[in-house]
Amino acid sequence: MIPPHDPVKVVSATGGIRDGARVVLAIGYWPCQMHWVALHKGYIAGIQFTDVQERGPFKSWEHTHRVLPDGSDACFLVDHVEYELPFGILGRVLGSPLVRRKLRRMFAWRHQTTLVAFAEVSPL
Repeated sequence: MIPPHDPVKVVSATGGIRDGARVVLAIGYWPCQMHWVALHKGYIAGIQFTDVQERGPFKSWEHTHRVLPDGSDACFLVDHVEYELPFGILGRVLGSPLVRRKLRRMFAWRHQTTLVAFAEVSPL
């Protein structure tokens, strides 16, 4: 799920979200556009999957998408992200505030979009 205002396009996606699936994203604007390649692992049907950066803007990136039950008809959507910025201390000092802000906005949009989508199909 990519917010409509983000300069991100899916170049290719194979295998869905199961182990071994791969997604290639084009991020940014030309001529500064780059590809972000993520491999999926840790798939548990109806519960979770993890994407791990193979190539991209971070020194490392691992994002686990998890659905946790909350009673018989509700759940929590939990995103756990571990990442390291490139360029050592310089990347951490200059990039951390920007990356944290961007990630907060992106996940807020994703969670709100998911909530709305499921509210529209809910029988309640």
